[in-house]
Amino acid sequence: MVTTASLAAVLAFSACSQSTPTDTPGSAAPATTETQAPQEDQAQSPQEKIDSPLDLKAVTDTCQLLTQEQLEQLGGGGEPEPIEQPWPEKGCSWEGDNLGIELSPDATNGGGIERIKSNFAGEYDEVVNVNGYPAIHIDVTDMTCTLSAAVSEEHVIGVGVAIYNKVEPQHQDPCAFADRVFTEVVKNIPSAN
Repeated sequence: MVTTASLAAVLAFSACSQSTPTDTPGSAAPATTETQAPQEDQAQSPQEKIDSPLDLKAVTDTCQLLTQEQLEQLGGGGEPEPIEQPWPEKGCSWEGDNLGIELSPDATNGGGIERIKSNFAGEYDEVVNVNGYPAIHIDVTDMTCTLSAAVSEEHVIGVGVAIYNKVEPQHQDPCAFADRVFTEVVKNIPSAN
């Protein structure tokens, strides 16, 4: 069984790779996703543009980035548990019978999408745009996916998911589900503007 503890190692670097998620019949619509193949020395692509930067430094409790109502809409996840990271911002995980979710914000190390692309060179297929933010998918299996997204030019967040029992249509594709979790999370991060 995959646990959120195993996601912690991946989230310490923040990130999920594969092709663009698809709609699953009966599921909530996945986040809008555009794709761009990674290229060396490329100017910022439309997928890498951030129109509404967010301020992760303003987040005082990562466990508040998903409300109880949002967790219920996502299909559960258990009680929030803060987790230590190698930088000052704490992560948070939710572990339930059917799925686990882990958030790993980083407002300390800087670099945005360029750092993500550098850290995971060769581990992802393309940069995608999820809800207006550049991201990659790594650690993709039929049960897991980690999305690493830049929410500003400097701040990044990892969203790891592990789906143990695919009891809901929205749980069929782990990367589409990670994108959906991220779309809920960004609603609770203050604007940088």
